[in-house]
Amino acid sequence: MNEATQCFYMWDAIHNVAQSERQVYDAINRFAAFWNAVIRSLQANSLIVLGRIFDTDSQSHSVGRLLRIAEANADIFSKASLEKRKRSLGGNVGEWVDEYMKDVYVPRPRDFQALRQSVKRNRRIYDRRYAPLRNKYFAHRDRMDVTGLFANTNIRDLQRILVSLKHVHDALWELFTNGRRLDLRRGRYSTKRILKLPKHVRRDNDEQEWIAGTTQGFLNYLREKS
Repeated sequence: MNEATQCFYMWDAIHNVAQSERQVYDAINRFAAFWNAVIRSLQANSLIVLGRIFDTDSQSHSVGRLLRIAEANADIFSKASLEKRKRSLGGNVGEWVDEYMKDVYVPRPRDFQALRQSVKRNRRIYDRRYAPLRNKYFAHRDRMDVTGLFANTNIRDLQRILVSLKHVHDALWELFTNGRRLDLRRGRYSTKRILKLPKHVRRDNDEQEWIAGTTQGFLNYLREKS
C-alpha cells in the first residue's frame, strides 16, 4: 500500500510544484529526459501496485485476501491476544498493561463489514476507470489507442482511493497493535492542498502528506542549487 501511495503522490507533487514554481520547472527542464523517465516510472508503478492490491487471485497479497484472513482469524484481535503481545514487550509493561487493557476495543462483525464496504466502493471505481489502463497499457502495453483510457481517469478519484485504502490498512494495524477502535476517517488527499500547508500542520504519519512534503522539499533544494 505504501509503495502505491508514495509513487503516486511523488509523481503528482512533481507536477504540482513544477507548475507553481517557475525555477523548479526550469531546473527540471534542464534534464528533461531524466525527469520524464522518473515521472513515467512513478505513474506506471503506482497503477501496477494498485492492481495488485485489488487482485482477486486467492493467493495474492491483496486487500480482499487481507480482510478475509483478518475476519477468519478474529481471535487475534481479542483482549487476551493483545495482552499477550503487549506483555511480550518486556521492560516495565507490568506497570501499565492492566490499565491499558481497560480501554481496548474488540472488533465486531459490523466492523469488518465496514472495511469490506469501503474497499468495495473503491474497487468499483478502480475497475471502471483504472483496471483497463493498468492491464492493457502499463502491465502489458497492448497495441491500441489508449487515449480514451487516459481520458476516463480522474486524479481526485485516484487520490481518494489511495488514501481510503491506507486508512483500511492503518485501521487494522491499530486494532491489532494497540486495540484501538477502527477509524476510517477521511484524510487530506489533495496534493495541491497538502503542498500549501505549513510544515508544522502536515501529518507526517499520513503517507501521502509525508511523501508530498518530502518531494516538495527536494525540488526546492534542487531549485536553490541550480
